[in-house]
Amino acid sequence: MYRIVFSLMILFGVSCSDPKPIPTIDQQILVGKWDLHTGFRNGKETETLRGAYFDFLNDSTVVTNILGNEDPSFFYWQDSSILVTSVVPPIQYFIKNLTTDSLHLSFSQNRYQFDLILNPSEFAQDSPEAQGF
Repeated sequence: MYRIVFSLMILFGVSCSDPKPIPTIDQQILVGKWDLHTGFRNGKETETLRGAYFDFLNDSTVVTNILGNEDPSFFYWQDSSILVTSVVPPIQYFIKNLTTDSLHLSFSQNRYQFDLILNPSEFAQDSPEAQGF
């Protein structure tokens, strides 16, 4: 009986805690072309994404070859993620990390989970500046 009461007290205490704050993203850092450094599909590194890139423009459009076509797509910010609505179905890219020299995006597509580590295109793929997570 004491275990049940104790467990309920712990559960109540955890449920009443403040939610995690959403990290603030400096949107200006995102603008520009980002080249894939390392790609993961379902937690395993994959070479099939080699040559992938994202080019984020100031007018809230993105050009990427991730989905096969390179048509500009409109995106908007949703908390710490980017929602691309001009594709069917819409894709939400979650920003796991963004600095001036590294971008970590995560998204799901066709029952696959992808994690992408990208660097600004001025960094060579094998340069010492290229960073993982």
